[in-house]
Amino acid sequence: MSKLISIFVISLSMGFQAPQLGTIEVEITGWEDSSGQMIVALFNEPGDFLKKDYKHVTIKKFDGKCVAVFKDIPIGTYAASVFHDKNMNGELDTNMFGFPKEPYGFSNNAVGYFGPPNFSQSSFEVGSSTRVSIKLR
Repeated sequence: MSKLISIFVISLSMGFQAPQLGTIEVEITGWEDSSGQMIVALFNEPGDFLKKDYKHVTIKKFDGKCVAVFKDIPIGTYAASVFHDKNMNGELDTNMFGFPKEPYGFSNNAVGYFGPPNFSQSSFEVGSSTRVSIKLR
């Protein structure tokens, strides 16, 4: 009987595997001064890209190096965006034509035409440890 219970418990545990989690490090380069803050957003759904982030990090102090770290992220496909919020209002400021007035960037250093890039242009695969570099423009 105990052998039967052991087999049952083992087979149950094989069906309930915890999701694999990873860490994403987003290194930001290309800023001109260390005023304000960096806002780094992570997206996991193409339809939510640049509308509703999955997670975000605000970095208020960055001298010499600027890295945002996202821990315990389920393995999968993601995209990231960042902007240098120089006036700390929490928004990417734009001019009257809608062009950004503050430095910004996307994962894969993706560039959009007639607007921002899409999710697939900016997406990357997350493993146990993933490092992404974004250069501000």
